[in-house]
Amino acid sequence: MPEFPPVCFKRGQTFAFVMMIPTTVADGVLATWTPKAQLRRHKNNTRDGLIANISCSWADPLTSRFVFISHNLTKDWPIGLADLDIQFQSSNGFIIQSTTTQLNIIPGVTQ
Repeated sequence: MPEFPPVCFKRGQTFAFVMMIPTTVADGVLATWTPKAQLRRHKNNTRDGLIANISCSWADPLTSRFVFISHNLTKDWPIGLADLDIQFQSSNGFIIQSTTTQLNIIPGVTQ
């Protein structure tokens, strides 16, 4: 599995990204699945590792091709590495998860 460099994110700004479902998944296959996400301190899956529950919604529920993820309050997020993935749950409880993405949370300059 390839390693990608962490995505730099400045603490205090709005966290908002659109994540694309791989093209190997046909349009609409995940339309009835519910996405959810959490941001956690790097390699810390304990209760203390939770930084934020991230809002998730389908950008286009019919194709379920893109997931919009966001969080407005990031000014207290800890500086350093964090992990993020998206979990998808079907109506019958079946769960799959995306690849984990690393964020490097850094301080902003402008106050």
